[in-house]
Amino acid sequence: MASVYVKGEKKIRPGIYNRYENRTVTDNTGAIDGICAVPIHATSGPLEEVRLFTTSTQDDFTTMYGEGGTTDAVREMFKGGALQVYTYRLGTGGAKATATLSDTEGTEVLGVTALYPGTQPIYVTIRERLTNANQKELLVTGGATGTQILEQFVFDAKAKSDAVVGDALTGEVVAGGSEETAGVENEVDALIKTFTETGSNYIAIEKKADGIGELELASSVQLSGGEDPVVTASDYSNAFNAFEPYRFNIIAADTLDDNVRALLTAYVDRIFNEGRWTMAVVGNGIDVGFSTRCARASSTNDALCMYVGGQFNDSTGLVEGYRCIDRIAGMAAAVPANESLVHRAIPGAVSLAENLTNSQYETAYTSGMVAISQAADGTVWLDNAVTTLVSPGADQDDGWKKVKRVKTRLELMDRIDRRLAPMIGQVNCTSDGISLVVQAAQDICNTMVQEGKLLDGATVLEDPDNPATTDSLWLLVQVDDPDTLEKIYLNYQFRFSPDTVTTTA
Repeated sequence: MASVYVKGEKKIRPGIYNRYENRTVTDNTGAIDGICAVPIHATSGPLEEVRLFTTSTQDDFTTMYGEGGTTDAVREMFKGGALQVYTYRLGTGGAKATATLSDTEGTEVLGVTALYPGTQPIYVTIRERLTNANQKELLVTGGATGTQILEQFVFDAKAKSDAVVGDALTGEVVAGGSEETAGVENEVDALIKTFTETGSNYIAIEKKADGIGELELASSVQLSGGEDPVVTASDYSNAFNAFEPYRFNIIAADTLDDNVRALLTAYVDRIFNEGRWTMAVVGNGIDVGFSTRCARASSTNDALCMYVGGQFNDSTGLVEGYRCIDRIAGMAAAVPANESLVHRAIPGAVSLAENLTNSQYETAYTSGMVAISQAADGTVWLDNAVTTLVSPGADQDDGWKKVKRVKTRLELMDRIDRRLAPMIGQVNCTSDGISLVVQAAQDICNTMVQEGKLLDGATVLEDPDNPATTDSLWLLVQVDDPDTLEKIYLNYQFRFSPDTVTTTA
């Protein structure tokens, strides 16, 4: 009779022995790059909600949040190379814009209210349908230009028993009062019914009065009285906390405020300790003195934080402040861990906004400040790619000073976490189960070696100093993450003439 054996066990009696293993590979354990998060001020859009936008839905972002406030922070991240951006509209309070629509006798029969507080222009129009004279439509317009049709609600027009109606599409003339021209008794009710069934992303409407049941045609009636919400430092804390359930590589802000910078760096440190692997990008522009920028970078002293100390020009002019920070944040999120940001061109940059000396570039490097320089061919790029860590702690090596190596280490932790998490509670804490876990983590290491993100020899093994207990396992993940070539030393050996001169007859 066959029986079961434990891995490594050698039986004495001849016979058949069986065991089984779980060969299931957890999906979605590859690298996740190009994802950013940023809170913004906006003149429209949902307050205190996290929304995700991609490179293909940037227009939807502008339609929802407008172009005012600091919405350009999101657009800068996309310019830098971000593939996805989580955003959160900051603030509390404010006021929603309103308008009224009347019937043909001047009675105000409908109240229109913006869904969100803010000053972004929104317009409503009541008009007859060109393709069907028995219908009318409510148009909601706005967007970046104020003329973009955002939504359209078609409803039946009031019955016209004495009118002769022409079909605008076919040109056919139909006598009023027939079944073909049958309408509704009250256009207000018809519109509300259609509106309720469809729903709106921009306005709410309510009935104020019955009136005579026929809506007056109106063109581009602007909702008025909107006010933007008030934003305080606590709103940034709320934003950072709201981002916490989501997975992103880089987080930045829409301000250079010192208090917000401190909140952001404290936030990434906290979530790192809770198993979230992300970095922050902060900084200052050239309106702050060079020595002050360097001092702020070094005082941050955080391996999870990049401090950008500079700005640049693109084809539209000066890119300064948070716009510069957020474009570089997009770069940092997009670059894979087997590539470096050192001497990587800033997308769209055409010239420097500040010329530094060689000594200053060296000071920036040793201070943990990312500086911007220009190549001989005119390319505007990042002169270095360092974190603000200048004094490593007892558990940190100098690899934590380099953005590339930090990204590699965070990616390794993230990918192993995603591979092993489904095994919690599903694998016995026996030699067989432990072997499965070790192999799963080893597979991630092997893959990252193949991707050029780790050096050969990456190994996962049980910690000999902490043997497994009934329900706990301690593993050592021993890896070497490679740096990139950053310095080349050339020794040119010239001489005036060769030692001997060969002559010809």
